[in-house]
Amino acid sequence: MYWTNVKENISQNIPVIAGVMLEDLPYIPYEPGGHVILLVGFNEANNTVCLHDSYAGVVNKSINGDYIYLPIDVLKESTKSIDDRFYFEIFEKTSHTPKSKKEAFELAHSRNIQKMKGDAKVYPKFCWVPICGIHALIFFKHSNTIRNLPISNFIRKINEDYDYLFVYECNMLYLEKHNMSQYLIEHTDLYPNALHEAELLDIEAKNWLFLDFKHMELQSTPIFRIPAKILLLKEIRDILDVIISIEKDIIALQPSIVAS
Repeated sequence: MYWTNVKENISQNIPVIAGVMLEDLPYIPYEPGGHVILLVGFNEANNTVCLHDSYAGVVNKSINGDYIYLPIDVLKESTKSIDDRFYFEIFEKTSHTPKSKKEAFELAHSRNIQKMKGDAKVYPKFCWVPICGIHALIFFKHSNTIRNLPISNFIRKINEDYDYLFVYECNMLYLEKHNMSQYLIEHTDLYPNALHEAELLDIEAKNWLFLDFKHMELQSTPIFRIPAKILLLKEIRDILDVIISIEKDIIALQPSIVAS
């Protein structure tokens, strides 16, 4: 029944969100836990399913995560939850007329700029990417001081997931910036500043991973090594300065296609 429903929806050009177990996906280095992927196609003649997985590019640098082909049997095994039930969710078909390539690009690009400005309304209702506009970045930069370390240590004691969440959010922001950079490169014919903006976003993406690395280094440095912690905090602020500067530059471009 599960596979029949998947095929019916994909055959109508309706993608399907599938719940999977990470450890069953061959393109992911071993990592336990639940995950979601987007099913966009299938071919029963060669027993494959086509999917998008935005997390793939974080842990496997050889792929971007789009149009990954997987044996159907592997997908079926991976979709089994702990109690051997299947989970999937479909998108509602809201229009019989798909947006043109130009319209879709303008919408995606506009949303990207508005996210940088901190407009929470452009995020989906159920969003796993942290809402982090330019003003939040500036606040975050100024909060990384030696006098605030006791607060973060206290949070870490009462919330064991604190460091994991920071790493997770840095990875999600890396993905968002990296994917938008690649999207711009693929649509240079629609926007004159596409390559310049893509280069900036690629630099920003790498700095999110660098920030994650420095954060973990800060947390692993013994509390009595105050000079080392002060230096790491300065490096973290410097990384955030680069990210803030890039987003300010992109916002200042004021592209004519950005919707209000």
